[in-house]
Amino acid sequence: MAIITKAIKLETTQQNLIQAVIAKQSDCNSRFLKVTFLDEGTVISLDPSSQVTINAERKDGAAKSFYGMVNEDDTATVPLHSWILELDGIVNCDISIIGEDSRLTTTGFVVKVEKAACSSSDVSE
Repeated sequence: MAIITKAIKLETTQQNLIQAVIAKQSDCNSRFLKVTFLDEGTVISLDPSSQVTINAERKDGAAKSFYGMVNEDDTATVPLHSWILELDGIVNCDISIIGEDSRLTTTGFVVKVEKAACSSSDVSE
């Protein structure tokens, strides 16, 4: 199965200036973000025992968080979960690193979910 992992750098202390992350409606188990956490451009070291979540709010107002994983290279990998990609449009996101008694969250970024040409699993012959 094809898997896409997009590397992005996200700020924790100032506005993120990245363009929207583009994804396709109805994709599942195939899109991931590999995130480097920054403090005014300086890479933040991540404790491997920390938990990481991607937090998302869709255009319908529903919000959920999904677990990712901390990598050995001071990055974290989080899924663009099928729930995030269920509806086309803009999804507001941030990513949190959660330690034993701390939580650090990036400033916001946007996932633009492009409408699927056909999201049905019915394939015509």
